[in-house]
Amino acid sequence: MEKAAKQRITLICARNTLDGVYPPLILALQAVRAGAETAVFFTFDGIHAIRRGGIKKAKYYPPGLLGAIPGVAALAAAVMRRLAERRANVPPPEDLLEMCRYEGVKLYGCKM
Repeated sequence: MEKAAKQRITLICARNTLDGVYPPLILALQAVRAGAETAVFFTFDGIHAIRRGGIKKAKYYPPGLLGAIPGVAALAAAVMRRLAERRANVPPPEDLLEMCRYEGVKLYGCKM
């Protein structure tokens, strides 16, 4: 009898913003818990998320003119973190990254 091949999943984190960091980390954590070999590749802009203290600086830039106003990105990031934790029970991105490391998700950074 042949053994079933283990699924392999690679996700890409292309930005160091909250809307760029949350999806690949959440999906990677769920995939590794489902038994798949999981890796997350961080592009040149997304690599700041895996640098020491970099993920804490991730902001959320609202679309349109509102995102260009100074200070709005920090305020929107605080609101988004609070909503994700209270309404959806999603931990902050720094905790998600730590959970991914402990669960065995392989993290790769761009070498450019």
